Amino acid sequence: MEVLPWGGVKAKKSEANRKQVAVEAEGKIMKGKEFAKIRHHLDKTQSELARLMCVSIKGIQSFEQGWRKIPPHAERDLLFLMYMKQDSNNGSKPCWEVKTCPAEWRENCSAWEFQAGKYCWFIGGTCCDGQEKNSWKEKIGQCKQCEIYQAFMRPVLLEI
Repeated sequence: MEVLPWGGVKAKKSEANRKQVAVEAEGKIMKGKEFAKIRHHLDKTQSELARLMCVSIKGIQSFEQGWRKIPPHAERDLLFLMYMKQDSNNGSKPCWEVKTCPAEWRENCSAWEFQAGKYCWFIGGTCCDGQEKNSWKEKIGQCKQCEIYQAFMRPVLLEI
């Protein structure tokens, strides 16, 4: 382990860590380790991320340590910040092309309506596989199994 200038610790990348993150991604709610890994990917301290998300530093620490469940709005904020840091014009196709959604699904889908096919995992009202999910937990659980979300998360998984 490497000690960082502000006193934090940076773990060495290992295959075991990569597998652990993959297992966490299969769950329906974000876990503290995943939250911390995304924060590191964003290159933000706990204090900086707290300011960006309008929460206390103790809140960020509680999320990362697993003392508090990460609320849906905090998970969405974190994923949005990650999306904004990445190149949104990376040439990837929108979800409806990747998933070859029929016209009747697209007509009822908010990702199609707002032309948000590269970040469909972020917005509610999408009709993945023809079905709209009723909660963020259900939606993100399905998204974590999808190649669109997995491609988005790949940089975080590669950093581990």
